[in-house]
Amino acid sequence: MDSPSPVRRISCAGLWVSANTLALLVGRSRKTIFRWTADGTITRREAKQGAQYHLQDVLKHVPLEITDRLCRVIREVDKERPSALCQLGLRFLQANFPKLAIPCLQQAAKGQDKDAMAWLSQCYQNGQGVPKDLFLAAKWLGEAACHGHPAAQRVVAQFYGIERTEWNEDSSVQDQKESLQEAIQKQSVMLREILQKLG
Repeated sequence: MDSPSPVRRISCAGLWVSANTLALLVGRSRKTIFRWTADGTITRREAKQGAQYHLQDVLKHVPLEITDRLCRVIREVDKERPSALCQLGLRFLQANFPKLAIPCLQQAAKGQDKDAMAWLSQCYQNGQGVPKDLFLAAKWLGEAACHGHPAAQRVVAQFYGIERTEWNEDSSVQDQKESLQEAIQKQSVMLREILQKLG
């Protein structure tokens, strides 16, 4: 990534991270990280949790302002915490690096982070960092709703005509998914009937 780096305060001195975390931060593959290690660009050390890489060596490739707060997020990302992955993805979106945001949001969503699911829905809906895909936008919106994201629940409930009382704080994720699936089935049947009448 040869884009100019913003002015930064270096506060991550001494921070060692995994190849996965480093790859997310610089928007490169693990293969590139290993190549940089082999050619001496990055320092590697062995630790209990496996190989770690010195973040300081690649800060010029991270297109975000490095602050103490971001360093705390990076530490949590390195522990594979979904909420931290979502925060990092949002920082990339805010800095206008949507292609770097998507892998963070995808990993966070796979870790059941409802905010990441909602943001992925928006990215797919708007073609931000990914090709525009309304099917995936709807899928992630539904997942966010099923996992309790209030805004996603409102949108899905309104779209499918689900009574808001069907989803309350006591509803389990499974109950919410079943309610959503039932509403989708009803809408699919209606859509098929309309298409048959037209065709």
